[in-house]
Amino acid sequence: MCLSQLVIIALLLSMGTSKPLKQDRPSCGYQSCPQGKPGMLNVHLICHTHDDVGWLKTVDQYFYGANNTIQRAGVQYILDSVIQELRHDPKKRFIYVETAFFWRWWRQQHDHMRHQVQKLVRDGQLEFIGGGWSMNDEATCHYNDIIDQMTWGFRRLSDTFGSCGIPRIGWQIDPFGHSREQASLFAQMYFDGLFLGRIDYQDKSKRQKTQTMEMVWKASDDIGPAADLFTGVLPNTYSPPAGFCFDTLCDSVPIMDDPRLHDYNVNERVDSFIKIAHEQAKMYTTNHIVMTMGEDFNYQNANLWYKNLDKIIKYVNEKQKNGSNVNVFYSTPSCYLYALNQANKTWPTKSDDFFPYASDPHAYWTGYFTSRPSIKGFVKHSNNFLQVCKQLDTLARLGPMDAGDVSVLPLQVSFLFQLVPIPLAVQKIPGRVSKATSELVFNVKLPALGFSTYFIRKSNKFNTGCDIANRWKTRLLREFHLSNGIKLPVKQSFYWYNGMNGNNSEAKFRASGAYIFRPNGTTPYPIDNNVTVTLVTGPLLNEIHQTFSPWISQVIRIYNNTKYAELEWLVGPIPIKNNIGKEIITRFDTNLQSKKKFYTDANGRQVLKRVRNERPTWSLNITEPVSGNYYPVNSRIYIKDDSKNIQLTILTDRSQGGSSLSDGSIELMVHRRLLYDDAFGVGEPLNETGVDGRGLVVRGRHLILLNSTSVAGKQQRELSEKVLLQPWLSFAPFSGSEYEWAKQFTTEYSGLKRPLPPNIHLLTLEQWKGNSVLLRLEHFFEKTDDPRGLSKPANVSLKDMFTPFNVVNVTETTLGANQPLRKASRFAWNIEHNSTRTNVNTGHQRDAPTGPEFNITLNPMEIRTFLVTLNDSVKQLKSIS
Repeated sequence: MCLSQLVIIALLLSMGTSKPLKQDRPSCGYQSCPQGKPGMLNVHLICHTHDDVGWLKTVDQYFYGANNTIQRAGVQYILDSVIQELRHDPKKRFIYVETAFFWRWWRQQHDHMRHQVQKLVRDGQLEFIGGGWSMNDEATCHYNDIIDQMTWGFRRLSDTFGSCGIPRIGWQIDPFGHSREQASLFAQMYFDGLFLGRIDYQDKSKRQKTQTMEMVWKASDDIGPAADLFTGVLPNTYSPPAGFCFDTLCDSVPIMDDPRLHDYNVNERVDSFIKIAHEQAKMYTTNHIVMTMGEDFNYQNANLWYKNLDKIIKYVNEKQKNGSNVNVFYSTPSCYLYALNQANKTWPTKSDDFFPYASDPHAYWTGYFTSRPSIKGFVKHSNNFLQVCKQLDTLARLGPMDAGDVSVLPLQVSFLFQLVPIPLAVQKIPGRVSKATSELVFNVKLPALGFSTYFIRKSNKFNTGCDIANRWKTRLLREFHLSNGIKLPVKQSFYWYNGMNGNNSEAKFRASGAYIFRPNGTTPYPIDNNVTVTLVTGPLLNEIHQTFSPWISQVIRIYNNTKYAELEWLVGPIPIKNNIGKEIITRFDTNLQSKKKFYTDANGRQVLKRVRNERPTWSLNITEPVSGNYYPVNSRIYIKDDSKNIQLTILTDRSQGGSSLSDGSIELMVHRRLLYDDAFGVGEPLNETGVDGRGLVVRGRHLILLNSTSVAGKQQRELSEKVLLQPWLSFAPFSGSEYEWAKQFTTEYSGLKRPLPPNIHLLTLEQWKGNSVLLRLEHFFEKTDDPRGLSKPANVSLKDMFTPFNVVNVTETTLGANQPLRKASRFAWNIEHNSTRTNVNTGHQRDAPTGPEFNITLNPMEIRTFLVTLNDSVKQLKSIS
């Protein structure tokens, strides 16, 4: 679940920064890595813990070790215990991943302990891997959220540990499938490599047999080698080899090495370890392999782990005297990656993604793409709010306006408006406190990076501007019309799949649950036997209010002068009286010949082609024809018919699972309510209830675009950006004169002196340190979206961009803002390319901002990150009420 930005909001004001302590020349990084032995099978032991930033307990409960009846986990004890073990032996190493927990622990430490930890980091014994605030999921997160939460974690580490706090490795060991856009973002953060824990069981089986567990992932068609990222699949997800888990939470037999005692077992345990090492080596291509020595919330008593691993290292390496070629030592993921890079091998490549993920023939982890839809909606909403807050904070940082400026006075203008009745189903949502029965609609024009103020007065004399027609029976959406006269038959309705019940005793009895989508059957049940309809018409928009059942309704809304339709759905409480859980979908059926193909976005950014019942890199044995064809939809899904030159696109307001299970059809799962656990750790059914104890009611939106294929890419890209970051509405009680208000407050304002090019998006505007601001600009078009227009490179001047200040100095950084780009570098790799060996230098260097105007160019899908220094204000912003 992508909740990183909520955590950021909660902690933003409460956290101070800690300056790096004075230190000697550091030996952290690759130069501190232990050297393997030539001709030996070198086994890198990775001591680690996987600490979920909230799962079965709250983040603070996990940190303190509260509610251990739910899960025995206390992260503060892990860090306490590990630090003591590392201090006693310079050969021992440990990696830590989740900055959210480390920062909680660090703030509580005495200065003496901080110095000790600084030394461990400087010496390479304690290494930060990943380094984000959390290890985010890759299916349901938007790229804006990913960048923000990674940047926040990076900043804490850099401020505290300097260059030794810069992570070099992506460590995505627990997400349920992996996104190509996530890999691209990591590459732009200048990670040298990425290690994965979970990939599809069929994919993994083939890779093990063909020694392709490690590869160079080509993660973007647009930015090319800059998005290439070495990627390795770990052998045991992220667990130790069977029988070698030495935590208090494990039951493996310890190494008993006193020959005077009865249960002496060194020879047996060493032989078992060596055998496992040789078996694992068959899956990889170098004489280096990695073993992850840790699990969920391990190392609360680190002595148990290290005492036994010390013995493994000692006794396995002693076998070298008798001809063994296995060499074992403490290492880290970065040191393992360094050894692979030094091996000078030629690596295979991959250009698709790792979705969907299945752990067995009946366990496709595609249900969680939609699970908890209310929270997923709140996450999108909160990101919108966070960006608004950061922008306002930056623009208003320079104090009040000069008294002599009354920049915009309100004009007495009568706006065309429309009062639209709120559907009865919405008014009856359990827990709704508003007494409103209508919504006010009027057109506004907002300045770029700015705001406008509108004064609304209640009048007893007005016309609602609406006509309400009688209710009709059984009326469904049947047809879309293009502005150029093209018509497309489209039937849209709601259906449900029965969730599979099961006891999970074996794969064939797997239940549908919080993670797993497993319908009982392949044909969903329709919910449109008796649909009633109310038509609302007016000067600004027309609406159709549909009621499908007592628990499903929808508003089809079409604004004047727009090229899309808005479908606002309301689902719940999902009935479960028949003791069967339900998976609710909305489906659009057309006559488009889509030829098994459909397209979904990756984290709201690049778009990937999907082919029903196929995977690009292995022959798929399809065992779950519905859930096995579901993919994450973070912002859009579409199908197209090239012969008819038509594309049908559905934009979502939150992350959902979706598919095209037959040609011409798109379906999206909007809500789930299930009565059985799927036995993957949650320990309870996905049975959310609302304030009244009944099933949860969820309300959301889909925007429907019907275009010719030649312009569809451009229009869906533009609209998806507007859906992501909508204007934020603020309300204040008002009485008196608009002119008096305008004397006191700014009523209209733009933070930009001129609009940005239409293909450029201001992704980040955030106060940083001192008089500097973090600025990110992105070209949000792919090369194929609008080749003759908006997919071309765009130029921007940073110097004279903003209204309240000027930019006087610019430093370009990596995407995570923790390294100047001019100093950043990445490994080069040899890859297979057209049966030849090609060297790919992934250290992409862009042209620096040029001239006194700081001119920059952005190419399709590029994000450029800058720390900009500001001068005194040019035109300051008055107080905002």
